[in-house]
Amino acid sequence: MGASLHNQDNSLVRLFKWIYTGFDRTIFMGLKFTLPTKFVSPLGFLGMLTFVVFIILGITGAFLMLWYEPILDRAWDSVSKINDTIPYGFHMRNIHYHASNAMVMLAILHMYYQFFSGRYKRLYCQ
Repeated sequence: MGASLHNQDNSLVRLFKWIYTGFDRTIFMGLKFTLPTKFVSPLGFLGMLTFVVFIILGITGAFLMLWYEPILDRAWDSVSKINDTIPYGFHMRNIHYHASNAMVMLAILHMYYQFFSGRYKRLYCQ
């Protein structure tokens, strides 16, 4: 029984290899999994996440800028107007607030990662 199971496994493996190599000739070639040549750390995306949060801050800041008045006697009223009367204003303020905190945290983590991993040295040591 063990030999027949081994033959079935072998034929199943050959079938999967045949399908896998057949993907080269199809549109599904992008689905093939390739191993990177170097180890790619998930912390390497901290810079891109910082950039994405920067874009979110720009969009929400531009939205909030339409109604915010920085003059001393009108600032509190404009913020309460954004919170209470502007559609989705409260959500925009919260997104802007949390994105600003996330931006500071991500930028610091990104700088720590770049420094302590020595990534800046790779440009000059090639």
